[in-house]
Amino acid sequence: MNTLEELNIKRAHRFASDAKERLKRSDTDDLREQIVETARSCGHKDVWISVFKDDNDMVARLIYMYMF
Repeated sequence: MNTLEELNIKRAHRFASDAKERLKRSDTDDLREQIVETARSCGHKDVWISVFKDDNDMVARLIYMYMF
């Protein structure tokens, strides 16, 4: 894995972790939809699913997003 790819994975993890913290403070359907859009544009679905592994709704949304 090259350095750029490693940086992109770290970036995805940081975005996902920040999004999870925001969701804890304000759990709305709109925020959940925005998180999915951010994940789509950021990439690295495995990172997002790992970060949200304890939130079945978010995992389902993320999996569904990557199917289409």
